[in-house]
Amino acid sequence: MQRLQDIIKERVLILDGAMGTMIQQCGLTEEDFRGERFTHLPGL
Repeated sequence: MQRLQDIIKERVLILDGAMGTMIQQCGLTEEDFRGERFTHLPGL
């Protein structure tokens, strides 16, 4: 559980078996997840 909490502090975490698989198949990049709002924030 501690490892999961540490990861959540560092990045967006999507936990959903079927939906997570579908999202991975889209081939999204980091830029897709950041969007315009987080473009200039380093370390995300």
